[in-house]
Amino acid sequence: MNCSHYHNLIYLKAELSEQDLLSLQQHLATCTSCAQLDAEVHLFQETINRIASQEIKPRNAAALTSSIMEAVHAQKSGTTIQRQVKVWIQENLLRYSLAALSLIQIVFFSLEFQNRRDPVAEQYSSSSNSVVILDSDMIHINPAERKQHTSGFADCKSPLIERRAYLECLKSKYSSTLL
Repeated sequence: MNCSHYHNLIYLKAELSEQDLLSLQQHLATCTSCAQLDAEVHLFQETINRIASQEIKPRNAAALTSSIMEAVHAQKSGTTIQRQVKVWIQENLLRYSLAALSLIQIVFFSLEFQNRRDPVAEQYSSSSNSVVILDSDMIHINPAERKQHTSGFADCKSPLIERRAYLECLKSKYSSTLL
């Protein structure tokens, strides 16, 4: 057989059967490159086993243990009420801050809504009763005049027109007829 087959057997030496082990030993006696590989693998395995068997102690193990224990005792030294308050704040801080933010937004939106008033509606509500866009006489007029008035409403009404513009249009059309 060739050396590559024996290279695989060298790496698996601990798991070989007696027949394969005997064949490997015979080859190692005749081949110097395989014998050198066998020595390197054996040295590598010994080094790994030696390192694995050593117990590793951290530097300043006593100082590390001492600092951990001091931190534990310092944490326990706080009163129960202080610990409960800290836990409550940590658990509920986000919830209550978001609730407060929501309340602030509600207040600002309500103030903004109060400040926004319709100037046209204020004009009609604050003016005297002499300016009336629609009055009952418009309803009781003859059908031809009623048709003319309703066509005026249709001229002013549009799905894209705002309320203010609609009221201004009606005011301009009918203020001359009512005065």
